[in-house]
Amino acid sequence: NLRLQEFLAADDVLGLSDNEAAELLSLGSVWRFHGIVSEAAIGAQKAEWVRHHGGQVVASPRRGRGVGSWHRERYGGVMVNRGDLLRIHTRPKRFPGASEVDWASRILLRNEDILAVSKP
Repeated sequence: NLRLQEFLAADDVLGLSDNEAAELLSLGSVWRFHGIVSEAAIGAQKAEWVRHHGGQVVASPRRGRGVGSWHRERYGGVMVNRGDLLRIHTRPKRFPGASEVDWASRILLRNEDILAVSKP
């Protein structure tokens, strides 16, 4: 068992730096499935891998996801256990154009109580 941030930084997993792992967590790019996943949803090959690593998979003829739901993980200190099913977006594309904007030039008002920005 490892803490989530250590797991993301492990060389045999993603090999991210601590800062990169923390950034993915803060952006909401790491999800964990709580429940039992459906084989129809992930396919037989992935289902076998999940079973081999201690996870639970239900054989379902329907294309449903299984019993449970995905939850966003934002805290790197939570433990990752054998069989946990994670979805990690290593290159999130939430607002790709945001880094191209000169935000300092768009500030209309700034004081202790408020920051007003002209959003493109």
